[in-house]
Amino acid sequence: MSPTDKILIVDVDAHHGNGNAYTFMENSNVTILDVYNNDIYPQLPAPKARVNIGVPLHSGTTGAHYLNALRNALNQLQGTLRVLSIPMVVLGGGGYSKDGAKAMSKSIAEVYNS
Repeated sequence: MSPTDKILIVDVDAHHGNGNAYTFMENSNVTILDVYNNDIYPQLPAPKARVNIGVPLHSGTTGAHYLNALRNALNQLQGTLRVLSIPMVVLGGGGYSKDGAKAMSKSIAEVYNS
């Protein structure tokens, strides 16, 4: 990895990606797309401002609405990534229950199939 490499972080859990935001606060080579519950996160303006593509959702958001919002945000990027032949790696985290692991697998499949 070189100092000029560009990195994209796509954070799709309910929590605001404030850890990513603080870690890369001064690094303009990192782009952050964050899907989060706006009713409870973020509470501090600095990490919210650091997110490049914010996808705020509300408590009670349905799965279909969540996936549509995520798909719209990813479409802003995937068209560009594919056109420029930029490789993409999708990693999952969490999956704290059997249902969560299934949801994560389906989410990753959605990204690859869209």
